[in-house]
Amino acid sequence: MLFDEQTNDLVTIMGQPYNVEISSGMEWRDVYRTIDEANLTFFHEIVESITLE
Repeated sequence: MLFDEQTNDLVTIMGQPYNVEISSGMEWRDVYRTIDEANLTFFHEIVESITLE
């Protein structure tokens, strides 16, 4: 989330994996957690590249 204190603007960025196959015996939360952890660096790069005007 990005918050501009001067204007009280709030930007929320959410993502959700798609086209994910969950193998037998795996919990979807564990699969999504693994995907999130693997892509955390990319997510931070995207968020840090955003500028609000």
